[in-house]
Amino acid sequence: MQTPPLPPLPPTPPGVLIEDVVLPILGMVLGGFIIWQLFRTINRWLDRRAGGAPDDVRALRADVERLRAQTDGVEELRHRVGELEERVDFTERVLSRQRERNPLGPGGA
Repeated sequence: MQTPPLPPLPPTPPGVLIEDVVLPILGMVLGGFIIWQLFRTINRWLDRRAGGAPDDVRALRADVERLRAQTDGVEELRHRVGELEERVDFTERVLSRQRERNPLGPGGA
């Protein structure tokens, strides 16, 4: 006995794929993202409530403050070097003008 062939499936109406597959998947992804953000926020709140930042974060903050102080010192040194450059340039100009006015002759000192 041979089984009769199965009848062809009816065509899917438009929009069924989006409504039955895509929207539920998007809803699950969005729900997962919202729950993840909620847990992250609660975790941060609990960390702050438990006594602030962990020791590693405190050490990093101290390092950042130390580096900022060093950077301020470097900026001050750059300013001082710039002033010294201007002074050297001025001195060179004055000396070159003096040489032009009073050139040394042969044997003169």
